[in-house]
Amino acid sequence: MGGRKKKDGTVKKVTDRVSSNMLESHRMAIVGQLFRGAAHDMKNPLAVILQGSEFLGYSETLDDSAKKIIGMIGKAASRIDVLIENILGFAGPATGEAQSTDIRTLIDESLALLGPQLSNSFVQVAKDFPQSIPGCTVNRGEIRHALVGMLMNAADAIPEDGIVSIEVRQVLYESGKSSVAVMVTDNGCGIPEDNLDKVFDPFFTTKKDRGRMGLGLAAARDIVERHNGHLSIESKEGKGTSVLMVLPAE
Repeated sequence: MGGRKKKDGTVKKVTDRVSSNMLESHRMAIVGQLFRGAAHDMKNPLAVILQGSEFLGYSETLDDSAKKIIGMIGKAASRIDVLIENILGFAGPATGEAQSTDIRTLIDESLALLGPQLSNSFVQVAKDFPQSIPGCTVNRGEIRHALVGMLMNAADAIPEDGIVSIEVRQVLYESGKSSVAVMVTDNGCGIPEDNLDKVFDPFFTTKKDRGRMGLGLAAARDIVERHNGHLSIESKEGKGTSVLMVLPAE
């Protein structure tokens, strides 16, 4: 009887976890739909601001100081417009065929998407890119999603001013196969050794008080493995974390 109760208890825990994950996924889908609707509504008044600032910029009745302020308004509105486009592209489903891609371009696009978050947290970004790198045949939306998850985790691990380093290299991986490696390293709090084997579990997080759901690395590894690549992590508590993404080169 005792064994039956233990088994039933285990099944209930698994069932409860699956139900919770499904509910969380459903909630995320609804939030994504609401944001996409709001973003489209925001783009209409933004277009008016952009057109109005451009029109006033050519006015002959305004002095240089007024035109300078109008120019600043136009640039700010343009930045918001680009950010909304980036978020819409990220929040939408990853569609399209795999295509030859320069991984450095996807990293820059991901950094642009995370610009406000990195600025607000005073995180510095250091890039170490080679002058030339082989392309990778990937689904751009999916790999961008993986990179954003890696970069968000790195930024979240830094409590105050810190550095997120991004290194790109061509490497030989798995029996000499040419590959492209992306290493994202932070000098943040690190991960306790007991948690290292859990970081790729969906919804595992050590930042519950900050509203994170722990989807970044789990989703990233799933995406990278679907591209016949590899994602791994090294971390020392109190010293920082490095996440390595390796993708087959063309």
